[in-house]
Amino acid sequence: MSTYHKFLLILIALAYLASPIDLIPDLFVPFLGWIDDTFLIGLLIYYLRFGRLPNFFYRGAGQRPGRTQQQTGPSAEQSRASANNQTKAKASQSRQMPKRAPHEILGIDKNASREEIQAAYRSLVKQYHPDRVAHLGKELQELANRKFIEIKDAYTRMLNS
Repeated sequence: MSTYHKFLLILIALAYLASPIDLIPDLFVPFLGWIDDTFLIGLLIYYLRFGRLPNFFYRGAGQRPGRTQQQTGPSAEQSRASANNQTKAKASQSRQMPKRAPHEILGIDKNASREEIQAAYRSLVKQYHPDRVAHLGKELQELANRKFIEIKDAYTRMLNS
């Protein structure tokens, strides 16, 4: 959540606290009208701290949007088996790919200076960082993530050698 949104939420909460219109009016019973104000402030603090609303705001057995329920039965076993097969296939592909030299990955000369190594690393990280490719499809994100890890490894190997 951006700083602007946090500031806007705090401003709205303060406007509600300052306004004479409440869910529980302060007129009839003193201090009883503070219940909704206290709840609102607590909810705001929780949201700003954790970036989500508490679980009691979501319907159905503590299920939050985006979560999937545990699968059971034969279809669950099949999906687990296919996931294991995909993981094994990816692992075997990564083992088959030949390791390239760090200077080839970074696109620099073998005898590059420390500054050249850092400049090449920074430019490639800007290009392949997971935050930069978050809007792309899942396959491209995974590809960029693998490339990003390869770049980081090459950078540490170049600095340590």
